[in-house]
Amino acid sequence: MEEVGQFFIADLEIETNLTAIVATARILSADGKSGAPLPSAQVTFDVHAEPGQAPLATAVMHTGGGCSELGVCVAALEIPSPRLWSPASPFLYNLTATLAIGQQDVDEVTSYFGMRTVSLGDAPAGAKTLLLNGAPLFASGWLDQSWWPDGQYTAPTDEALAFDVQALATFGMNMVRLHQKINPERWYLLRQRFLLILSPFRSDPQKCLVEQVLLQD
Repeated sequence: MEEVGQFFIADLEIETNLTAIVATARILSADGKSGAPLPSAQVTFDVHAEPGQAPLATAVMHTGGGCSELGVCVAALEIPSPRLWSPASPFLYNLTATLAIGQQDVDEVTSYFGMRTVSLGDAPAGAKTLLLNGAPLFASGWLDQSWWPDGQYTAPTDEALAFDVQALATFGMNMVRLHQKINPERWYLLRQRFLLILSPFRSDPQKCLVEQVLLQD
């Protein structure tokens, strides 16, 4: 649980491609309701390669200029010389969104993202192939049951949660299929640092969904 002020950032969504991101922050009032007109609000989006470093890109949105009266603020930020995410180089950028009402900062939310695209391309004999950042990628991995003898479907420690993800990278794999469950959010951050994840909800490999960006942080 976190105490919030009269207005706060309720959601932060990030869409990426290979050169830029679109960040969307949604502001709510303390009663948890949206739709009421906001006072003079400003949201500053900062992209950092590492926490504490100078921002690589900044965008300032305000009411009437990127922020709607109903509290949705959208910013497009170009990333200079972007480092693309891949299993071999799983680099993650940091994003900070700071909400100011009038001249006072009232809330701050941080998240992360990788610069990448995931799509399907044509392969010989009319088949489809997985493309990461426009290049073919052979996805190899295993079905992850996420079950522990001493915790069943809950990892007993953070180290246990990380072990299976790190094991995939140790064996040279770049994909995991999560089996019929949703893991703790910490697991998704760990897999962002090592590999891709395939949706567990499709059995046809031609129709399986490859997750591009994890937003729920």
